[in-house]
Amino acid sequence: MKEAAVYYSPTGNAEVWVIGEQPEGYITVEEWEAAHPPSPEQVKASRIAEIYDQLDSLDKKSVRPLRAITAGTGTEDDTSKLQDIEMTTSNLRTELAELTAPEPETLKPTRSRKKPAAAAPVEE
Repeated sequence: MKEAAVYYSPTGNAEVWVIGEQPEGYITVEEWEAAHPPSPEQVKASRIAEIYDQLDSLDKKSVRPLRAITAGTGTEDDTSKLQDIEMTTSNLRTELAELTAPEPETLKPTRSRKKPAAAAPVEE
């Protein structure tokens, strides 16, 4: 069986071809990515997804040492591992908060800066 590779057509379609049989005008994935870098929004979305994946993984890694500590069989290594996980998750959550915070120009003022109008004099 021949090995396959992905090449991009001149119109941007990803197509699978046999390695070594790159059609004329087609480019490799690496060449395509170099010519079409991700937008800042794509980079940001990708990093947010990575952070969520890392946080999920860290939550799973914390189960065993937390269970041992809760059961009274935990060691210093368990405590140290939880502290390391907590420090890492704290840093990731800070980065996530920065990435997901609204842009300054999209923030709306919470109260008006206008002075209230003076009350009209009451005639008796």
